[in-house]
Amino acid sequence: MKLVITDANIFIDLDFCGLIKVFFDLGLSIVTTWEVINEMSEPQQALYEHWVINGALVVHEFTLDKLSEAAINKANNRLSDVDQALLLLAIQLQAMVLSGDRFLRKACERLQVEVHGILWVFDQLILGNLITPGKAAEILSSLQTFNERLPSDACEERLIRWKENSGEQSA
Repeated sequence: MKLVITDANIFIDLDFCGLIKVFFDLGLSIVTTWEVINEMSEPQQALYEHWVINGALVVHEFTLDKLSEAAINKANNRLSDVDQALLLLAIQLQAMVLSGDRFLRKACERLQVEVHGILWVFDQLILGNLITPGKAAEILSSLQTFNERLPSDACEERLIRWKENSGEQSA
């Protein structure tokens, strides 16, 4: 079972897309921190509390010591405390990071920590037959209006491929 440390922006996008349940059906070992949970709105926190209670989401209480903080800061001094904690947790647990945060992703790459974003999650949902390519294209199109930070080229490439795989023609 792949261990993934998940950032708030992934949880927020999953909530917007209505994909929370199928995300937890991927068979991943999903971990985050209380600081990440606290970055979400209260209704979103309540949604994820269910997954914490049933054990599908493990939430770490985490504090950075000065030595760890210095090491992470060398990778990227633009990281928030929450992102520093996520990155350090990923290093300690030898886990992959799921995040759409540009600075966190770059720091992961510098430290050779595997990192992916919401598009990877869509890919995994399709590969796991949890959603169809056509449904993924429909949801991603909607998500692009909500999350303007998504990489437009990568989104467009997937939309074309998924629509072709579902028998739809792109406009």
